[in-house]
Amino acid sequence: MKLNGVQVNVLFSCLTDRAKDNNKDIRQSCAKAIGYLSRKLNEKQIDYAFQYLVNGLKDEDKYVCKSCIESLEVLSAILNPIQLEEVFKVLLNVSKNLMKSYNSQQKDSECIKALQAISVKLNDHQLYLLVEHLLEKAKHRPTVYTYNALSEMSKDMWKRVIITVLKKEENQNKLMNKDSQTKKWNYWHLVYFWLILVFN
Repeated sequence: MKLNGVQVNVLFSCLTDRAKDNNKDIRQSCAKAIGYLSRKLNEKQIDYAFQYLVNGLKDEDKYVCKSCIESLEVLSAILNPIQLEEVFKVLLNVSKNLMKSYNSQQKDSECIKALQAISVKLNDHQLYLLVEHLLEKAKHRPTVYTYNALSEMSKDMWKRVIITVLKKEENQNKLMNKDSQTKKWNYWHLVYFWLILVFN
């Protein structure tokens, strides 16, 4: 069904009015529907939808959170860089917090999938932070979806991460004395040496 501008406005207004309903099923359905409708929204509506979905990640019901994550993934395709940065930070923080919980695997999976989906739009620093987090998860709480997110990254994305790591190491080494430099051997060295071997 094709909606015109007036119908989209009315529907979006109804969804946002019911999005705070006491019934968790209604909140979940509204979050999903906002994602479906996102590509037809104007700039003001997109900003409102974005704020609602971000706040929805704090919902007590895991299925409402899951729907908000899925809709944020859809919405990320049309967000401006500032909004994308905020989505990235929120999803990254949620994923970090979920490392401490063992009863939220589904929410964690959706969060990683959403981060994976927006990874192609991230800048070098954001991509570095994402890979750092995924490697930390793989090390302390390994899951199939974490390994999938790492293994499905493109060669170009890995190269960008390696370059970022090398630049950070170079800047750090300038502040260190020679004795400290000889002792410095961290997890990242292993990562980028492994990547070099894989891609050669």
